[in-house]
Amino acid sequence: TPKTAQGEAARPFIACDETLGYPVFRVRAPLLAYDAVLADWRPDIAMLPFHAPVMPLVALGLNAGVKAALLLTSADSQTLALNLIQRPEILLMASSPFTARRIEALHGIRPPITLPLVEPEDYRVPESAARDAVVMVNPTLMKGVEIFFRLAEARPGIPFIAVESWDITDEWR
Repeated sequence: TPKTAQGEAARPFIACDETLGYPVFRVRAPLLAYDAVLADWRPDIAMLPFHAPVMPLVALGLNAGVKAALLLTSADSQTLALNLIQRPEILLMASSPFTARRIEALHGIRPPITLPLVEPEDYRVPESAARDAVVMVNPTLMKGVEIFFRLAEARPGIPFIAVESWDITDEWR
C-alpha cells in the first residue's frame, strides 16, 4: 500500500496486488486514490485506456506533471466521438492498424500502433485437443453478437457458448 501525503485516511482506498510480478493498484474509487498513487510512485507517464471515465484521471495526472499515454482499443463510434485533445503531454495510441485508420478518418490523427502483448505459446493448444464448442466473450452488438447467433443457427450440431464480460442489462440478457 502506498504511503500517502493524505495520511492513513487514504489507505483504505488502495490495495496493491503483486501476483502478476509487478504492482497493480486496485481501487473502488480511482479519483480518490489516484493522487496518492501518483505522489508515491512519481511516474513520468501513466498509460490508461482511452474512454470517457478515464479523462478525470488524465487531468489529475497532467496537473501533477504526469504525461498520459491513452490506448484506444475500440473503434466504437461512441468511444471515437470523444474530443481528442492534442497536447504534447498526451499520446494517443491505437491497439491495431484498423483502429488507427478509424482515428485518422474521423479526426485526422494517425496514432502509433501498440499491439496487445500476447505470448502465443501461452494460448496454443495441441492439434489433438478437443474442439467441441465455439465461445464468444462479451456478447454485445458492438462485438458482433448477431453474427454469433447466425453462426449458431447455421451449425446446430456445434455448441455455442456466450460468456458475459461487460455488464449488460437484464433486458438485453
